[in-house]
Amino acid sequence: MLNYHELTMNEPRDSPQRRKQFLVISAIMVIMTLHAGLSAGVLETLAIEEGTFPGGEMVYKYMVKDYAASTGTLRTVASDLGIAEEGGSSNFLIKEEGIAMDTADLLYSVLLDDQSLIPGGKTRFASGALLNKSNGEVGKKMKQMLLDVNKSITKEDGAH
Repeated sequence: MLNYHELTMNEPRDSPQRRKQFLVISAIMVIMTLHAGLSAGVLETLAIEEGTFPGGEMVYKYMVKDYAASTGTLRTVASDLGIAEEGGSSNFLIKEEGIAMDTADLLYSVLLDDQSLIPGGKTRFASGALLNKSNGEVGKKMKQMLLDVNKSITKEDGAH
């Protein structure tokens, strides 16, 4: 940013100009630091609220394995939903009314641990389908299909 020593190397040691320049440069750096902190939200309060995720409802499989297994789990969820993998690529497509739909906004993995702190094979993740209101009846069918395949999931007070 600003290097005070480079700017004042040609000035005499205790000159009034050097002190004034030091104050101006220091004030600029303090103002820039305060601005960065305020822009980052240092004084903002964080209110955690319980409720339904506004993006939709996630129906997932929770696992404790290596994070590399999350892709395989997404493939399992896709096969549970009857979604075919097209051409051996990693693009899952849903054939709906003869039109192929991309599932980029449907299948997700949520990684729950820091991989650098937890040893391999012990990291937690949840892979599944994020169903929102725009999915409509198809989303309800997908949810029921996943719950039917995975009978060990219990229903408690509407939560799955």
